[in-house]
Amino acid sequence: MKLQDTPIHQHYGDGDIIVTEGIMSNNAYVIIKGNVRITQKVYKKTVTVGTLKEGEVFGEMALIAETVRNANVSAVGDVTVGVIG
Repeated sequence: MKLQDTPIHQHYGDGDIIVTEGIMSNNAYVIIKGNVRITQKVYKKTVTVGTLKEGEVFGEMALIAETVRNANVSAVGDVTVGVIG
């Protein structure tokens, strides 16, 4: 399967939130175009814990276990993701 073949594509602009920390979800995402920033709340401050680029996957734990999201994921520039799940 090619990244472009995922059945559902979602598009986001710079700064748009893709995944919200603390929210229940059962989807994972593959980045088709662009980059994302991963942040978490630590002692009431928002801390960047990583960035991901085209071809990388995030949110995969939601496919394995029903848990709340443990981080926020936001678009850096224009981003297209494929939704898995």
